Amino acid sequence: MGCDIHPHFEVKINGEWKYYGEGDFDRNYNLFAKLAGVRNYNEIEKIDDPRGLPEDITEMTKIHNDFWNDNVHSHSWISSEEYVKVFEFIDEMLKKEDYHYNFDHIYLFGNSFHNFHKYREDYPEFLEDFRMVFWFDD
Repeated sequence: MGCDIHPHFEVKINGEWKYYGEGDFDRNYNLFAKLAGVRNYNEIEKIDDPRGLPEDITEMTKIHNDFWNDNVHSHSWISSEEYVKVFEFIDEMLKKEDYHYNFDHIYLFGNSFHNFHKYREDYPEFLEDFRMVFWFDD
């Protein structure tokens, strides 16, 4: 049986996290390993062990999680800075493999998530930060 990821993006506006959208990432065990050590068959250095859901999770992300009941595991989240590291990892992995993988399946106000810190002027001023909250199913 395969394992899939369920990524949800939240943005911080006026000091409060708001739901932004659901990502749609292809199954890639190297990515899962990098994010939280899930299906880490190649001993990839992970960002962190699963952290659980954030205490200040948005209501919509919680609703999506609750929908899955006990059929999901390894709940976690990554910061916007960590997201850039994961994007760079995927980019390097793709250079080594003959494989296409689109990590930014949704856009952050018309721009890629991974450029948030690099090109801050391309994003709305009210946008303080973002994070990706995720879990896996088997």
